[in-house]
Amino acid sequence: MDQDDGAIVDRVLAGDRDAFGILIDRHRGGATRFALRILRGRADAEDVVQEAWLHAFLELAELRARDRFVAWLLGIVMNLAKTRLRARRETPVEDWAGGRAIREFVWMDAEPTPEARQEAHELHDRIWSALGALPQEQQETVQLHYVDGLRVWEIAALVGVPAGTVKARLHRARGRLRRTLAAELGVPLHAGGRRQEEQMIPVTVDDLIFRVPKEGEIRYLQVPEWRPANVGPLRVILLKEREGQRALPIWVGAVEGDAIALALAGIGTPRPMSLSLMYRVLGEADITIERVVVTALRDNIFYATLTLKIGGKAHEIDARPSDAITLALYAGAPVFVTPAMLELPTVVHAPDALPALEIHTERARIEKDRPVEDPPMEWRSFRSLPDPRTAPR
Repeated sequence: MDQDDGAIVDRVLAGDRDAFGILIDRHRGGATRFALRILRGRADAEDVVQEAWLHAFLELAELRARDRFVAWLLGIVMNLAKTRLRARRETPVEDWAGGRAIREFVWMDAEPTPEARQEAHELHDRIWSALGALPQEQQETVQLHYVDGLRVWEIAALVGVPAGTVKARLHRARGRLRRTLAAELGVPLHAGGRRQEEQMIPVTVDDLIFRVPKEGEIRYLQVPEWRPANVGPLRVILLKEREGQRALPIWVGAVEGDAIALALAGIGTPRPMSLSLMYRVLGEADITIERVVVTALRDNIFYATLTLKIGGKAHEIDARPSDAITLALYAGAPVFVTPAMLELPTVVHAPDALPALEIHTERARIEKDRPVEDPPMEWRSFRSLPDPRTAPR
């Protein structure tokens, strides 16, 4: 019969060092998945877990509650992972193509005013004051879930309580924070979730913009049997508010942008592309795409949520804007942005989007001391480009 973790820890401390291998074999997979959740990169996760095993072996005598070895180990993993995150200075490469702010955007353009800084400090202080008023176990759970990004089962394993207890703590903490902050800020409480949707701004996918040669043939789809594409490597999605002319440009990769262009034009492919296949699979599983919301801009990367209805219940999923918007186009689902997205300094007046992008591009070229494009290029709407179905191969 397999021994529990506590008995194996006792064996190791009694001198049976080989028994530590049992713990490694038993918990290596879970520890790696836990680290991967925080770091989002397998190589980093495996490095952190290997270092955590070394710490665990050297410090095993300090473990008092020996039946809680897993929670203790995951705590080591989390601390090492957070240290590695703090040491990072670059944006994750895998997010670049899924939705960026304007290329070579100069952040001094977005420098907040002294009044905005003061308001942000005051709001920050109020939020942390409200968090500090929560019971200790609720503070810990909120920190792990909303700041560190851990899922319910991971928190449960880390603190040694059932998953249901974690869910209850989060529910109670959200209720207390909602009431406290509403009173602090003088905001009335609203029942139900419809109020949040009303605050979202509905937008349309107004255009998909390419960087193309000013003269000569334009080839923009990278298809194996066709001649090589000669357009810029990135695309710009233009999300325009339905009841106005403000438009949010989001930079995406060529593959992601071309999928959106095909969806906007209603052009199919001989074999389904990845997101087209995903949409068909969701349909076969009777899962409905309800809506997409572009929610935030952090470290020059846009974030979005995709709401799915599964078995009559809504589920909100984190997604890259490019993927979520493509699925929304396939499904005819509404797209929204948070109000803050249309207050960004990168927002343009929709009818003037192309000249505005030209100004940004030229300014970035000068500031980065880059050569003039050869051949000369310009921004063009995908609607003005040749139909790929009739393009020369």
